[in-house]
Amino acid sequence: MKIIVEVLKKYKVILIAGILSALAVLSFVLMFSQSKESETVAKAGSQIDEMSQNIIKEYKMRPNYWGLSTAEVINKKLYAKGMGIKDGKLIGYFVGRVEIGADENGASVMPGSKNFVISYNELSKKQCIGLGGYKYDKKFWLNVSKIVIKNTKYQQDFVWGDEKYGLIPNKKVLKEICDSEDNKVLVYF
Repeated sequence: MKIIVEVLKKYKVILIAGILSALAVLSFVLMFSQSKESETVAKAGSQIDEMSQNIIKEYKMRPNYWGLSTAEVINKKLYAKGMGIKDGKLIGYFVGRVEIGADENGASVMPGSKNFVISYNELSKKQCIGLGGYKYDKKFWLNVSKIVIKNTKYQQDFVWGDEKYGLIPNKKVLKEICDSEDNKVLVYF
């Protein structure tokens, strides 16, 4: 026991330096993983913003969004930079399926409809919380009528003027609603 005490006294500085180094590395790893998650959410959010602006610009001179669908967005290349097409499906930054149109499945918008939906599908809980609560700029929010979070357990609309479920969605509320897998974030314009 005496030998252990003497070794600890002798190498106290080295032990403290080792512990501090380990803590520094751990904090760096945690900080990097959080910033990486924020970065991916920002890229997915910017895709929604860019794509919605492309669609609004394309349909600006028309009376409505008649004919708008995922296939139409792909054909006219209205999707955002960084999005891909795999097996005829539009893939977003989170590598999940993205649908555009009258509903979450990309159905074609019918005549007279002045609204459309961008739906990010197959999202994890973290992706759902991040994208559902993403802080878009003011110009983006002027075009949004509601956001819907949907999974097998919940379907919650976030609308203007609602105290608990108002736009811009609260991350605390999103944590309760977003499920462990297969979430959808639908943005209605």
